[in-house]
Amino acid sequence: MSEEKPEIKEDSKEVDKDPKEKDDFLENADEIEPQLWLGSEDAGHCSLSLLQKHNIKSVVVAGFGITMSHPKDITYHRLKCIDLPVYDITNDIISTIRFIERQKASQNKDHSVLVHCARGKSRSVTIVIGYIMWKHRMSFENAYHFVKQKRKIISINAGFEKQLKEFEKIKERSLFIPLIKP
Repeated sequence: MSEEKPEIKEDSKEVDKDPKEKDDFLENADEIEPQLWLGSEDAGHCSLSLLQKHNIKSVVVAGFGITMSHPKDITYHRLKCIDLPVYDITNDIISTIRFIERQKASQNKDHSVLVHCARGKSRSVTIVIGYIMWKHRMSFENAYHFVKQKRKIISINAGFEKQLKEFEKIKERSLFIPLIKP
């Protein structure tokens, strides 16, 4: 008489992701304040599941030649800025402030925005510092140090620093950038 062995069935459930999947997002981005992340191109190219894990629903791409990895699932704002001291980044700061405020107003409180450039050191940092200056009425120095505490590798070029200092001189930044209404 042969002994019947129990049939081993493979689990038919599909696994969404590898439980050992490394969180590449956190290796390439830093949370500057609730709902605002700053990072490199690698952060923007993480899997959709990792972006969703961190509630990233909108991404600001600062630079040429940087692809948008999830255009059907993420709302993108592309800036065609270059990392040169002679480039005027002020309009990019203003358009990003408007974009971020519109995104936050149109979504729930769990909606986060990622701002990134190629390396996450100059263009995206300049944009985020400008946003922090505007939102919190901070000086350039205070906003710079606030961001630097969260993302240690920042290194904005001299031209961008000069423009941020000019941006600081505008007495009423809220008049310069009208508040966004949902």
